[in-house]
Amino acid sequence: NGIDYSKNPDLAGLTPLQVMDKIVEYADEIGMKIILDHHRSDAGAGTSSNGLWYDSSHSEAQWVSDWQMLAQRYAGDTAVIGADLHNEPYNGTWGGGGANDWAAAAERAGNAIGDVNSNWLIFVEGIGTYEGNNYWWGGNLMGVRDRPIELDVENKLVYSAHDYPNSIYPQPWFSDPSYPANLPEKFDQMWGYIYKENIAPVYIGEFGTKLTDPKDAPWLEAITSYLGGDLDNNGTTDIAAGDKGVSWTYWSWNPNSGDTGGILKDDWRSVNTNKLSYLEGIEYDFGDAGGGGADAGTQAHALFTVTLSEAATGPVTLDFHTVADTAGAADFTAVSGTLTFAAGELTKIIAVPITADRVAEADEHFSLVLSNPTGATLAHATGIGTIVNDDGAAPTTPTEPTTPTTPTTPSEPVHDADLQALFSSVDSWGGGFNASIAIHNDGATAAHGWQIEINMPYEIENIWNAEIVSHDADGYVIRNAAWNGDIAHDASVSFGFIGKGQLDAAHIDLLI
Repeated sequence: NGIDYSKNPDLAGLTPLQVMDKIVEYADEIGMKIILDHHRSDAGAGTSSNGLWYDSSHSEAQWVSDWQMLAQRYAGDTAVIGADLHNEPYNGTWGGGGANDWAAAAERAGNAIGDVNSNWLIFVEGIGTYEGNNYWWGGNLMGVRDRPIELDVENKLVYSAHDYPNSIYPQPWFSDPSYPANLPEKFDQMWGYIYKENIAPVYIGEFGTKLTDPKDAPWLEAITSYLGGDLDNNGTTDIAAGDKGVSWTYWSWNPNSGDTGGILKDDWRSVNTNKLSYLEGIEYDFGDAGGGGADAGTQAHALFTVTLSEAATGPVTLDFHTVADTAGAADFTAVSGTLTFAAGELTKIIAVPITADRVAEADEHFSLVLSNPTGATLAHATGIGTIVNDDGAAPTTPTEPTTPTTPTTPSEPVHDADLQALFSSVDSWGGGFNASIAIHNDGATAAHGWQIEINMPYEIENIWNAEIVSHDADGYVIRNAAWNGDIAHDASVSFGFIGKGQLDAAHIDLLI
């Protein structure tokens, strides 16, 4: 079933619906919104092989009943916002009556949902062919002009289209001499007119590419410009101020789509910044969705201060790791590592990332545990972190363990700031690891630009939120990215990388 129960022990023994309940609960907690999708009638990848929303083993009546059951189950839950009735019904007709009339079937299912849950949005995808005009499966919404969908609950209908590039299939418009200038007209013909004429909201539920076919980049530029409001692709916005344009979700986040890959690279950790560069201009900040907790876009940290009773005359090292209590994996990012005090140092800080959420709830607790000291003994080996009303944006100050603990971190002043660097191992596997380095400004003034030297025997394969300045046999010199050079007093920034080799934190030395 694809679930790794060692990482998800709370899902063991649950039914599929109970697993879905868990996902919805977590989405509630972090402020994520869910559109449920009937992707195909039986298990597998892609749309149903017959191009319809029913087959010999799954009747339309069962499809409608299942949707109504889910609508009742999640009625009142603000995380679930709608139903994408069926994925790519390419063999359906748009009107005309009969068993394959997708427009009529969408009305039956949409109204059944509205009978028990009037809050959900109803997403109706396009078909494949209308009056001899072929388009992407799920992308042809030409029939809306002649036969619009009518739902009993008003203002809940959303027309949804899928749109793809030449690498998925070499459609004739990609070989037209006017390509890619012909794309806005094609978008208008198939789904854009619904938005431009204010017939109903339009949502591009799938579009994506690996960006390996040379024709794909012009398509991605054209469609993202269109979605952003440049409807004729001439470089100027054609929509009113405050209008966000056509809604969209990108296919896909995960990298295991054989056709398009994902926003994540094949390591499932690092982000494909090339793809993101096309999407950044059309991203929309939904803002605070209500409820308790901090803005989900703000990264908070619990800061544990580890103090020696007196300055060490020689190196002091200490292992550390976090332990869940009433706060668990959904509330903070587990960290572990080795802390090193150089001779003369008294204090180190361990920053534990807190996951912001929007649920008003009681204070939650977790621990930081110190162990395996060398050059010192442990007077207090456990510190308690408290997340107040679940994850406020300002750093929380836990109780302090008074002895050494984790990552290697020498420090020197940068400008008039006093920067400390902390190495944390996020994950490791055979032959590789994912690491994070947090840089905290203990100084009285802000730092404007930072640079860190990482002495280590490991090769960096991918890096994010930072840039590599140089690399030699001793290690790397890393500097800030364009957007995170400023560090205010008592603030932190972080960056991450994928390293090659079997990690031993004792072989990593940070100089800043």
